[in-house]
Amino acid sequence: MNLSYLLNIRKKLTRNLKKVNKYQKKQINKFTKKDQSIDDKYFQKDTKNVIIFLKEVQGINPLEYQAIIQFLLQANKLYKLDFLKIKTLITKKYIIITNKHKQINQQINKEQLQRIMSVKKPFISDKSPIMSVFCSQEFNQLSDKEKEYSYNFSKASWEGAKICYFQKSYEAPALFTILQLTHSGQSTEELRKSAVDAGVTEEEFTKFLYYSAGVFNNCGNFNSFGDDKFIPELSPASFQKILSSSHNYKQYKELIDSLYADIQPFIFGHEGRLSKIGYPPVEGSTGYYSGNLTKEEIEKLDDFLKVLNVDTLNTRLVKFGDKHYGVLVASVNRSKTTHYYLGEKIDLIYGDYSPLLRRVSYHLEQAIPFSANKNQEKMLIHYVNHFNNGDIEVHKDSQRVWVKDQGPIIETNIGFIETYLDPRQVRAEFEGFVAVVDKERSVKTNYFVSKAPEFLKKMPWPSDFEKDSFLKPDFTCLSVLSFGSSGTPLGINIPNYDDIRQEEGFKNVYLGNCITSPKELLFLDKEDIELKIKHFPAVIYHKVIFHELLGHGCGKLFYEGNYDAENIVNPLTNEKGIKKCYKPNDTWGSVFKNLSNPYEECRADSVALYFSTFKEAYEVLQPEQVQHWEEISIACFLEFVYQALIGLQFYNADDKKWGQAHINGRWVILQVLLEAGNGFVEIEKAKHPEDANKDWIKVKVDRSQVLTTGKEAMRKFLLKMQVYKSTADIEAATEMFGNYSKVNEKFLEIRKIVIDNKKPRRIELQGNVFKDFQGSISYKTYPETIEGVIQSYVERFPYFDKEVVDLWNEYRRVQKPSL
Repeated sequence: MNLSYLLNIRKKLTRNLKKVNKYQKKQINKFTKKDQSIDDKYFQKDTKNVIIFLKEVQGINPLEYQAIIQFLLQANKLYKLDFLKIKTLITKKYIIITNKHKQINQQINKEQLQRIMSVKKPFISDKSPIMSVFCSQEFNQLSDKEKEYSYNFSKASWEGAKICYFQKSYEAPALFTILQLTHSGQSTEELRKSAVDAGVTEEEFTKFLYYSAGVFNNCGNFNSFGDDKFIPELSPASFQKILSSSHNYKQYKELIDSLYADIQPFIFGHEGRLSKIGYPPVEGSTGYYSGNLTKEEIEKLDDFLKVLNVDTLNTRLVKFGDKHYGVLVASVNRSKTTHYYLGEKIDLIYGDYSPLLRRVSYHLEQAIPFSANKNQEKMLIHYVNHFNNGDIEVHKDSQRVWVKDQGPIIETNIGFIETYLDPRQVRAEFEGFVAVVDKERSVKTNYFVSKAPEFLKKMPWPSDFEKDSFLKPDFTCLSVLSFGSSGTPLGINIPNYDDIRQEEGFKNVYLGNCITSPKELLFLDKEDIELKIKHFPAVIYHKVIFHELLGHGCGKLFYEGNYDAENIVNPLTNEKGIKKCYKPNDTWGSVFKNLSNPYEECRADSVALYFSTFKEAYEVLQPEQVQHWEEISIACFLEFVYQALIGLQFYNADDKKWGQAHINGRWVILQVLLEAGNGFVEIEKAKHPEDANKDWIKVKVDRSQVLTTGKEAMRKFLLKMQVYKSTADIEAATEMFGNYSKVNEKFLEIRKIVIDNKKPRRIELQGNVFKDFQGSISYKTYPETIEGVIQSYVERFPYFDKEVVDLWNEYRRVQKPSL
């Protein structure tokens, strides 16, 4: 597809132009050059975004015109004159494109055009299954004191979770406010009736409910797993009708209209940088960095923070103007100091999220009298001091105490923890959780912990590459009571601070009530599907336990002075002496940077898969499954191959990037297994066994080679991963991991089949903890319906939160990305 083709389109559109009045013709004829802009005031009245227009005219304009617009827009060759002509042909109205598209030198070929045309719009399906995460039985067994403790920590977690909206995207806090006001004004059924009376169809209203649930579930309009955008599956006009049908609309009309007018293009826009989390202003958008910042400016500001010895974890960055920047530090207390660095003015501003963190601190203070022991009391005090002052070192103190709080009935943690959401992976998303121990299962996991040193000896690397001593962590199986963040994991291994992990230890938790068995699987043979479903609980239990305890807990980092640099033999080269290592102020994350998360998740998963081939693993962890251990091992390999294949939907083919660290890691493991050869794992494009006209995927895992070819492939790969990690060999690790992360043309074709057959994601439904006027604390569950999900969030956040709007307005001018 070349420029001459585009010019032919231009001619065709011009020839077909009809019924244009004299004034319009006069204006159009002024523009003879393709790059002239339109400055006439007549055209400036309509400033809707191009993306929104495409959504509005869906089903009105012929597909060929929509494809033309999408192609020209993607190619940055959509000029205002073309758009005016197309708009006239379709709706007889005019639109001004607010952003000036720059020409790019590269030509978009036919395959790229087909990819643009074939992309499905990212909706939250109204067929999405509802997955309940309830904890009624466990909660009812708690003492009154334990219920008070869990209630206050739950409140702190959910109030803090509102921070996640600010971290997700520019529009997310305003979107939360709009949806919260809309749903909290009346019951869902009353809102449905009002919306239908206003002209909205029942189907449109249901799709609105699923979109709302998606926003609440993910703390924004980007999926927490994959970081991809989702948009409403209804028109902007119908969306507006539902908003105006709410009882709260009368009282908050001006606010709702103002917020919706501002963020509507970001709600419905899903092309280009609006479609994903990424560095501004070109790659994508994120709440961590204002839309006018560049990647180079972000790196410079982070270098400045290193000079000041200020941690990046709980910060955001904004650009106020030319050579004027702001570093926003999350804290209750507010202060501002101005610095000058390399010719730039930088304001260090404490007090980001202050109103929200004030509530977090308040509820944590309320929990202190109900602590089970002195460790919990000290931990809570550290939490409060950290949130008040924003000092990450104080949060590290809380984690030092936390790892000493062994075997509590109620397990908790809170803070800025995981960095997956940040494109730079140095800024952390807020999370807080409360969970109740599963005593029976925890006995098994703690027995496994006692045997961990024996498994460490079976690692593929020499003992010199293992930690000097294994700091036995606490490992508990829990049922989630409250998880306030943008998504609930299956297992957790924290703290993430390298110095604490190396010197003082860590904890592992397995969140058992977050797991549901699959009911339908694709692409595998019938026998493999039956085996995978049969052993799914055992596979996931093995996978999470080994991933968290040994995967994240094993391996030594070489620092100057903590290893014998002259005499250690490199097992990859058999040469004596290892010179590469971490410097005194280095951390795993600071050296491996963006590679650190996918690399570490891949390493932890690889440990789990490797040990699935050891009978001893089942004898210790799941003795009741020993007679089936070989079948479970096969099912483990099927699980990793299947998850890697399904994970292709998270690969961005245009940017050639993976949208999620865990999926990237699983894809790398799949490539290792394919590379092993011998026909061990084979994946090919095929025809559907029941429909010869439908493309399908044939997946084969040779069961007879799991304990031989599969085990040896994982052994060799794990050895490389650990040596590169231990020796801070970022160059070798980047080359190896980068090559395995690639998706070739064959798998791009397979990716299309995966996307065409992908199943809706689950929507999570958590219960709520309440305290009545008499001080009685109760736990409430909800119907496993979309209405139940909405009700759970309305009762969790029942009142309009003006401070969320005020916080959003505080940096609204600089945060807003350009369209």
